[in-house]
Amino acid sequence: MFQVNKFKINLVCILIISFFICSAYSQEVSEKDKNESPFSLSQIEDIPVFGKHFVVAPTFKDFIHQMDFVMDFAPTLYLNTASTLISAPSPIFFPLTIGFSWPKDCFISLNPKITFYSMYYLWYFNSALPSEIENRTVTSLSFLVNIPISFSIYLRRSYFQFSLGMGFLFRFGFLSNAVTALDSGYFGSAEIDANFIKDWFWQNGRYLYISTEISWLFKFTNVIKAGPTVNLYLPLGGIINDGNFNGLMCSVGMKFVL
Repeated sequence: MFQVNKFKINLVCILIISFFICSAYSQEVSEKDKNESPFSLSQIEDIPVFGKHFVVAPTFKDFIHQMDFVMDFAPTLYLNTASTLISAPSPIFFPLTIGFSWPKDCFISLNPKITFYSMYYLWYFNSALPSEIENRTVTSLSFLVNIPISFSIYLRRSYFQFSLGMGFLFRFGFLSNAVTALDSGYFGSAEIDANFIKDWFWQNGRYLYISTEISWLFKFTNVIKAGPTVNLYLPLGGIINDGNFNGLMCSVGMKFVL
């Protein structure tokens, strides 16, 4: 527990330091002479507060140019409301998130993203719960497909972005390494538990999430933007069917737009 708390404290410190570095760099570069460097912020195109007017791309090449590539580096907390006597404390994992934004520099945009991570699970009573490595039964490869609509407010050297959308969590489970089908389980064997866990992933809409995101992105060039981001994923199926927030995910990290 001490190690987890220490990790969380260090993570918050790193994010705060990163935020101030971004802010300081933005202010420092904006004061330079506009002819000093082609990458100076003074060369950045000014965008109206509510973004540019959308123009239909005449060609596929122009359509591609209307997109921004997006990457998130945001450690994520997976909420486990079950007792730690039977399952793991709420785990923290480090996902890989990529996506795109279209159309860029507009007030309203579409920002589909896909997030990949893996987790351990065990079966208890009638639920698949996060597991520590010592008690794991199933390893899941998880793909969170998030399709939000974003609203952006543009400032002189940065912009705020709020997103709201739907997420679809696709989890594919298999017996964990060093776990055999005949190992003991809640229902007698690991193989039986694994089948229950894999079915549970897809039952009662547990793969449905409501996603929200708030970001503050600083413009380093006309192409490169980066800044802090906070994401929250509410387990819609779990709330409706199980009456709890088990499976809620929250991430805090850095977002890069290229």
